[in-house]
Amino acid sequence: MKAYLITSKDNKTYLNINYGSKSFTLYYNNRKIVFVEEKNISKVHDSDEIIRENPIDELTIYLKKEKVEMLGVEMMDINADWYLYLSNKKGFKIFDISKDLLRKRKIKNDSEINILKKASILTDKIFLDLLSLVKVGMTEIEIVGLLKYLAAKHGVLNLSFAPIVACIPNSFEPHHKPNNTILKKDDLLMIDFGIDYLGYQTDITRMIKFGKGNKTLEKLYNIVKEAKKKATDVISVGIMAQDVDLEARKYIENKGCGQYFIHGLGHGIGIDNSVELPKIKKGSTEKLKNNMIFSIEPGIYVEGLGGVRLEDDVLLIDGKPVILSNLSQEIYMKEG
Repeated sequence: MKAYLITSKDNKTYLNINYGSKSFTLYYNNRKIVFVEEKNISKVHDSDEIIRENPIDELTIYLKKEKVEMLGVEMMDINADWYLYLSNKKGFKIFDISKDLLRKRKIKNDSEINILKKASILTDKIFLDLLSLVKVGMTEIEIVGLLKYLAAKHGVLNLSFAPIVACIPNSFEPHHKPNNTILKKDDLLMIDFGIDYLGYQTDITRMIKFGKGNKTLEKLYNIVKEAKKKATDVISVGIMAQDVDLEARKYIENKGCGQYFIHGLGHGIGIDNSVELPKIKKGSTEKLKNNMIFSIEPGIYVEGLGGVRLEDDVLLIDGKPVILSNLSQEIYMKEG
């Protein structure tokens, strides 16, 4: 008989079984067995059995008692000590279920879709608040601090990832780490951020023009904007992820900028955007399905000049793409 052990924060969130950092849940023979510390018992719901003392030791006793032969574990989560502890136990073998869980997570249910829709509304509000307050003379790091403050004002404790705030020419690095570069007159600022809302993450990128901006980068932005539209327009049930990427990449290449589009077109959106599926990139033969949510984020990056990117989270529903953000696709403008 096989049993399945859920230990990671991400999959505990996904399965709504997060009863504390040291808790874990075993699924076996159509039963749900929760191993949890005494102080967190009140969080447990809908379980068939609760084991509260020495959870790890009790787990192996339980597996032996129930004569479990195969134990599925999250190899991406458990540490080496726990892996060795489990693998050295006689009576059962362990196998990896990490990829299977990721594949299940890529199709969102109604609750997850509603959470991400609400998260997108909050993300838009935070960006617009930032737009009203950001000004020439601030450093990239100051803008990051302002972004975090504004998120907190909207009740958001955590962002999805370390925000990318990049002035010219730092924006040529797709994943620029903000520093003390000062936002200057006629700058073009890249803001790439998202929020963590009820365990689910958003991810958007917008550009803000100060004063006259940079005409060359604005022309590149228009290429990126059109490439994003073309890619979004072909999104449908059954299309391969690589063909969506190709639609944007082909347009950018035809404009003579292919060498400056140096990353995949998008990634899955959900609990942990760094690993979520599907991957919208060259070589990904996965076919898109209803209720998938993923980013579409073409960009052009030229060293010494700067970079431009436009990114939204897209829901494929009823066979059609829906952009979750209501922000403009145009460059935002401010005086300075």
